[in-house]
Amino acid sequence: MSKFCNQCGKTLMPNAKFCPGCGKSLAQNINTPPTSSNVIKHEHNDNINSTLFVIPSYAFKILENIFKRKNLQNIKILSIDNPGLAHDKVRECLNTKSTNIKYICLIGNWDDLPPYRIPNPADSDFDQYCLNDSLYGSKEGFENNPLNCIPEIIVGRIPIVEEAIIENLLFSKFAFKKFNESFYFSISAECWLEATNAILFNIAQKSFANNLNPNVDKGSVDKGILSSPHWQEKNLSQYFNNYQPEMNSLLLFNVHGGADTPEWVGESNQREFIEIFKPDTIGDYNSSLLLTESCYGGAMQYETDSIVENFFRNNGVSFIGSSTIAYGTPNDELCAADHIAQYFFENFDNGDSVGSALSKTKLQLLDESPIYQDITLKTIYSFNLFGAPWLSITNQLEKPQGSQSLLNSLRNSRHNNQAPNHALLSSLREKYRSKLPKPLKQFWLEKDQALQNLSTFRDFQKIKDISSKCGISIEELRMSELKNDTSAGYKVMFNYKTEKLKKNLLIYTDKSGSLLKAFISK
Repeated sequence: MSKFCNQCGKTLMPNAKFCPGCGKSLAQNINTPPTSSNVIKHEHNDNINSTLFVIPSYAFKILENIFKRKNLQNIKILSIDNPGLAHDKVRECLNTKSTNIKYICLIGNWDDLPPYRIPNPADSDFDQYCLNDSLYGSKEGFENNPLNCIPEIIVGRIPIVEEAIIENLLFSKFAFKKFNESFYFSISAECWLEATNAILFNIAQKSFANNLNPNVDKGSVDKGILSSPHWQEKNLSQYFNNYQPEMNSLLLFNVHGGADTPEWVGESNQREFIEIFKPDTIGDYNSSLLLTESCYGGAMQYETDSIVENFFRNNGVSFIGSSTIAYGTPNDELCAADHIAQYFFENFDNGDSVGSALSKTKLQLLDESPIYQDITLKTIYSFNLFGAPWLSITNQLEKPQGSQSLLNSLRNSRHNNQAPNHALLSSLREKYRSKLPKPLKQFWLEKDQALQNLSTFRDFQKIKDISSKCGISIEELRMSELKNDTSAGYKVMFNYKTEKLKKNLLIYTDKSGSLLKAFISK
């Protein structure tokens, strides 16, 4: 009969005197099978033991004291004295002591532990760099290889160095359920309702209500989409002063964000903009998960605390957002940030940890056309995970695998809050290695030539309709020809300003002018 530690449920070797999991003396009661609560604790402690915690030196004692109170020893903690050396110190650690490291948990903001600055692959906007955390998990650095930004060692960041918040995120038991049970609401710009509806339908295989009119006296918001500007920040704030999201809810935002201030903004079909969300709009997230498609939705270093920082101060658990300008569709042909939302929630719904779900999502983006690889790569580089990277749905039952593709097999694997199957993630990375897009050469056309070419495009009318819907004159275009040994097409680019926002509309076609995808900046 197997022997177990009564304290943490760890399986014991014959003749062991101390538990390798918690260090407890095993002089008594070592043959009692573990209770279900001890098994859960054991699985959770396995996640802690498989994690490299990276923390600024001023906060080292905070983390050390937390682990002492939990009777956990020999936890891998890397203390960073000089933020400028954080990248090198972590990579050195991975290349010399990486045994059993499946996760990296960064603790601190961008000043404490700077993100990687990857050159922006898209020339359609003014971002110079994509600010990226996942490269902390790579042993090689960037080296102009997108797969190095989707490493097997999964990275999450807790951006607040406060003892109570860190302890809660690392050790509290959360009870996320399947999407159709845990989804609470999505807040969408009215002009992107088509996309938001498509995302939610693809995940849940059903339609959700579009609650266009705010009803702040109601005890709970019907699960569905709150459209802005019909809903405004003052309505949301009033509602959440009286009510909080359901415990362990899933929240989706498809609205605008900006580089200068942390607020998020809605937009009507008539291109009217109004503030929809501020850092303090929700005072208690009730241990929810939030994914935002907004430009700079996961950015920090504003003059005041960002939304992501306040999210964790206000009892949020997990957050996914972009550090830069993000792109989505102006219609229901999903792309880029829209696919981040759809694929992430699908993978999470299928039992992946939040970290594994985001990694697989980024790999799935590599299935997109190489003609718009600049936007695909920017999306991969810019979306980051905040919170403990091992969080997953509880009480998942494994489904029979049967005969299916590698990707579906990975989607349908169940991890039950344990470390993800890194062998499977490694296999998926290798599968996509052959799909890495070959760089495109770009040749800019003079405006007269561009307009003449556009008039001959097979989908000229569709392109006119999209630009008209976005309030853009077709005359304001720039066009480039894109090609490499295997692909060829065109990029039609519009940059325009509104009173509140700078916006980009990008339209990619094949060589004949057939529309491949349209992207609008968030």
